[in-house]
Amino acid sequence: MRPALWLLALLSPWLTGCQSDFKMANLVAFYTDFGINDPYVGQLKGAVKTINPSAELLDLSHDSSVFDVSASLPLS
Repeated sequence: MRPALWLLALLSPWLTGCQSDFKMANLVAFYTDFGINDPYVGQLKGAVKTINPSAELLDLSHDSSVFDVSASLPLS
C-alpha cells in the first residue's frame, strides 16, 4: 500500500467525524524522533497547550529515525 494511502486509512476514523466548519488552525500534528521513553513529547504537548489551550493534538509518530527529515516526505 502506498504510504499516503496507508496514512489516510490510519486517520480515517478521525477524518470521518470532521465538520466543514472545523478550524484547522487549532490542529497540531506531531511527527518526531523523540521516542516514547523520555519526557520530551509530554513537555512539547504541554508547551503547545500553554500557548493555545484549545489546540487539538495529533500524534502521527515519535519513532522516526534520528535526524531523518526525508522520512516525513510521504506526509507532505
